[in-house]
Amino acid sequence: MDYIYIDYMQKKKMNIGINGLGRIGRHILKLIIKNIPDVNILFINDPKVNSKSLDFLLSYDNINNKLTKKQISLINNISLFSYDKLPSNYIKKIDVLIDASSGKTNFKSIIKYNPKIKIITTYFTNDYSDKIIFGFNENEVILTKNVISGLTCDTVAILPVLKIFLEYNITYVSVFSIHPALSTQQILNNFDFDNQSNINLDLAKYVSFMDTIIPRETSITNIVSQIIPELKDKINSYQLRIPTTDVTAAVITITTTKKLSLKSIYTKIANNKFILLNNKLKTSKNFVGSKYSAIIDLRYFIISKNNVSLLIWYDNEIGYSNRIINILEKVIN
Repeated sequence: MDYIYIDYMQKKKMNIGINGLGRIGRHILKLIIKNIPDVNILFINDPKVNSKSLDFLLSYDNINNKLTKKQISLINNISLFSYDKLPSNYIKKIDVLIDASSGKTNFKSIIKYNPKIKIITTYFTNDYSDKIIFGFNENEVILTKNVISGLTCDTVAILPVLKIFLEYNITYVSVFSIHPALSTQQILNNFDFDNQSNINLDLAKYVSFMDTIIPRETSITNIVSQIIPELKDKINSYQLRIPTTDVTAAVITITTTKKLSLKSIYTKIANNKFILLNNKLKTSKNFVGSKYSAIIDLRYFIISKNNVSLLIWYDNEIGYSNRIINILEKVIN
């Protein structure tokens, strides 16, 4: 029998680039530096960031996940760009692009320059991407397309929870989420009346978040309906933005045609490593930095025949960024 010798020490490291250095982009960068040595970060890019501001943002994060001076030194060796449009010569050099630009990137032009590239995006793309949700479909999805969508922080948290109840034939779902402020919101009221798109105003974009609770629509209904077609026209969602900095709470109400089995539900939760159960006296502050997609709070887990109401918590920054890292690990392995 002939043996094939593979020198794993000579395995080629994948080259990656990161586009977008907002809070999610920076968390992804930090998690790669800390946890994934088997990649080369060739460049990081953001039109609004320079080396001095990035060094500050990574060293003195006001919420969590700071880097040490040694880890900062590793980032100092990475090319930092401030381009609105990524240069094609760098696109050709990388195997994976992590795009955290909130939908500002033209994926088709990138694929044109590098047909073999994998693009992992923190933006939901509808028809031309693979969609992978850990705790929901990671074992079934085969990554065949250039673009891999990490969906949104809300749907990454909610879909694994909904999966628990699918076998009971869901007839209605309501999702009410309480979400911290985002960097896209305004410190003071700032309406752009010259912009005709303001005809249908999203208050979260224009009203000060400093001292108010802001109602808004969410993408949860649309995305969940596409990922789970049988829930189309059976799910509603809305959100309140509140003046906190991190961790979301969501109240999910589900009605089914089949009687719910508490024992079976607990078994499914226990077998899902992306969901955590909590029965301790905790508030949102206690879940800052949690790597889980969702934490089900047993204090507010109510089942009555064919109805269930539950409260879940999730760190909408760190939890979501860890799921993007999971996608990267799936791609490079």
